[in-house]
Amino acid sequence: MYKKKRKIFGGRIELDTKFLLKIFDLEGGEIHSIQLDDYLPHKTITLVIEHSDLPEVTPRFPVPDVLITHQITYGDNGVPTRIERVDPPKRGKK
Repeated sequence: MYKKKRKIFGGRIELDTKFLLKIFDLEGGEIHSIQLDDYLPHKTITLVIEHSDLPEVTPRFPVPDVLITHQITYGDNGVPTRIERVDPPKRGKK
């Protein structure tokens, strides 16, 4: 019995690293690596980012995991008017 092949749709999308850093409110930082973790139950992307607001990295030790939290302010129409990173806190430029 002939089994019909399913069609696959997709494409390559490029994102500027400055855009990704802006999303996380880490402008001025540097992305050192991006890795796709495709273990079940869902896929995740891991970024290794260098920025003065992130924890200090000790040589020969694993890079610490960081949870980034944003506070979103909404207008009367339900549209976000301000998105601000609250954790990790901003330390300013060093």
